[in-house]
Formats: sequence, structure tokens, C-alpha cells
Amino acid sequence: MARRALALTCVLVAGAGLGACGDDGPSAQERACEARTELRTSIDDAGDDVNAANLGEARDSLDDVGEDIDELTGAMGDLAEGQAEEVQPLVDDLRATVDRLRATDELESVGEGLADARETVGALVDQLGATLQC
Repeated sequence: MARRALALTCVLVAGAGLGACGDDGPSAQERACEARTELRTSIDDAGDDVNAANLGEARDSLDDVGEDIDELTGAMGDLAEGQAEEVQPLVDDLRATVDRLRATDELESVGEGLADARETVGALVDQLGATLQC
């Protein structure tokens, strides 16, 4: 009788564990839409930091932009065929701009480059919104 109770307990625990594993979490589309929103927020924060003449904070915000690009790239890798290809050139351009800005020591140069990055983010956000309906 004790063995039967132990076996039943093991089956119930294993079943509960499998049920938790079945939860897939957000879809690639949802993750891409969230990353898109975070990217816009981070680039705006970097602009605010430049306007406040705070190069250190601007660099921190650019690090956040880089992380958001990584999140977006990860989500894009899981999108349906064709959805990511439309925006990939914008993502690549943005990554190159942000990498260049991270290496810049002059606030004025960061501000000028950030204007280009904001333009790219705007186009990227619009394109993703149209493609993914977010």
C-alpha cells in the first residue's frame, strides 16, 4: 500500500512538472514588439542624457540600447520566414551606429550620432509595427 501511494505521488509530481514546462511564454512576435518598445524608450533616455550634458549616463543608456537590440535580434530569429528580413538592414545599421557611439568620448559627437540612431529607431519601430501589427 505504501509503495502504491509513493508511486502515485511520483506520478503526480512528474505530471505537475510537465505541465509547468508546457507553458511556452510569449511568442516571438510578442517578444519583438516588447523589444521594439524598450528600444524606443532606451534611445529616448540616451537623448535625454545628452541634452542634460551627461556623457556617463548617455553611455549607460547606449548600453541599454545595445541590450534591447540583442533582445530584438533574438526575437527576430524566431519570427516566421520573411518577417525579420524586412527590418534586418535597419537593425544592422542601428547596431553599427550604437557601437560607434559607445566608443566616442565627446558629448557633441554622441549627440550628433544619436540623431541618426533615433531616425533609424523610428524607421525600425514603424516597420516592425506594420509587419508584426504591434
